[in-house]
Amino acid sequence: MRKGLIFLLFITSAACSKQSDGCATDQDCTGNRVCDANARQCVDPPLGPDAGLPDLLVRNDLASPVPDFAGLPITHYATHSIMLPGTMSFAIDIDGGGRPQNQLKSIIGAISAAGFDLQGPVDMAVAAGKTVFLMDVATLDLKDACGSLVVGTASPSPSPPRYDGNDHFTLDPNFAPADLSECAVAGNMSTIVPSKLKPAEVRQIFFALPLGGGILPLTVYGAHVQGRIDGNGILSGQIHGVIRKADIDGMIIPAIAQLLTDSIHADPTGGTSQTIIKLFEDMSNPISQNKCKVAADCCAKSPTTCVILPAEVQANSLIQNVLAPDVQAFSGGVWMPVPKGTQKDSLSVGIGFTAVRENP
Repeated sequence: MRKGLIFLLFITSAACSKQSDGCATDQDCTGNRVCDANARQCVDPPLGPDAGLPDLLVRNDLASPVPDFAGLPITHYATHSIMLPGTMSFAIDIDGGGRPQNQLKSIIGAISAAGFDLQGPVDMAVAAGKTVFLMDVATLDLKDACGSLVVGTASPSPSPPRYDGNDHFTLDPNFAPADLSECAVAGNMSTIVPSKLKPAEVRQIFFALPLGGGILPLTVYGAHVQGRIDGNGILSGQIHGVIRKADIDGMIIPAIAQLLTDSIHADPTGGTSQTIIKLFEDMSNPISQNKCKVAADCCAKSPTTCVILPAEVQANSLIQNVLAPDVQAFSGGVWMPVPKGTQKDSLSVGIGFTAVRENP
């Protein structure tokens, strides 16, 4: 029952988070944190030149089309850790509004508070070679020069990698790699921040997040990568971008519905299952009413065979708050971030990683 109560308390508090009175101005925050005026919460400051990162973070005069870096030496890296937002927010200013954003952190927090361990499965997937990014950097000088960064998803490894430089990964043909322009200054490498990307420069990164017994597919648009780089690896790396609302509705919500269904099947009479049923099988909602006309599909009647529908998850007002888009990144389907835009159509994303140098 304890997990069910934690889940209920968390999403209830999440629904009320926008009314938090944690801060009103930057002066209300400690250390170097700043006040997010919309959420009224103290958050990490947006990354920028003052953080020692390259000027490319804030410039929008990169030559178009992207310069040809063909023929430059290429250094190959493979991620050997992927970190979900938690104690580290992995946030960056996505829309140019002056505040760091990472709404994925709220989703991870909601699922984790329900009793589901997300970082553990990610660690196991990385260790098994099932979740690995490949990063190829083409440049004359890794620490102080511009070049290109190609980020791809690796095919699942047939055996656990050693991450000692002798593994041989291949790109997954199901996912196109993202070709980004990057610059490094004193070992700080970064691609162009999302708010400064031109539509023709926008790329996607694909990420399969292990979730329960399944996979949560994420397509991150406006991809941005940064980190400390040298010939041995990439440290303190971060990947940023946005997930479109259409993907939230079409991918994330169905994955959560499946996770909840699996949780009920695993312990049909348990406290967590009963709480999930009460929260999502709302008999005042026509969606649940129609579903429960078939007894085997109804969790209140047949928890061992039932299903929580994506539409039931989507209709839940508490979940809507957790999964609410927080940035306006597109206009008519074209990349065009609006600082503090009110027509929010995307959810900000940030994850951490470290990578080791690999043989080609």
